[in-house]
Amino acid sequence: MKLSRNVIPILVAVLAATPVWAGDDERAHKKCDADASECISKMVETLSQRGWIGIEWDDEAEQPVLTQIIPNSPAEAAGLRKGDLLLAFNGVPTDAGEEAVWAEAKKSLIPDKTITLTIQRNGAEKVVNVKLAQLPRSVMAQWIGNHVIEHHVIAEKENEEKEADAPRP
Repeated sequence: MKLSRNVIPILVAVLAATPVWAGDDERAHKKCDADASECISKMVETLSQRGWIGIEWDDEAEQPVLTQIIPNSPAEAAGLRKGDLLLAFNGVPTDAGEEAVWAEAKKSLIPDKTITLTIQRNGAEKVVNVKLAQLPRSVMAQWIGNHVIEHHVIAEKENEEKEADAPRP
């Protein structure tokens, strides 16, 4: 089973990925129920407590494959490389389904905590320990900005267009 697009960004962020707000998931297009300023404050508080590894990956393959290692990130320091297949996160196989991986991620992704990634490189399996860093402000700003645009600005505009197109009594 593949990890869905809405979990990959979260793990990239926290593991270090864009959150649920950047997927093909229908929730990504639903307007956030909170006021924008309240939402931003809550996201800053939550994301400030998340650990970051500094990887991106593609989940279209049978196993997620690392597509980018962010320079000067914990991932780079741990020796992860573009092209590594991600087999497991803290012992939970990535093909176990998003619920299992996300449950483990939520309790494990804390700045300064060490996580274990099982990867496959050139056909050989390897366990890599990665000490998580605090989420960089630039990454946090990008995620929050994406969320505000998608959930507050675009969703509001779409609602206004629907209302304008609706038949009047």
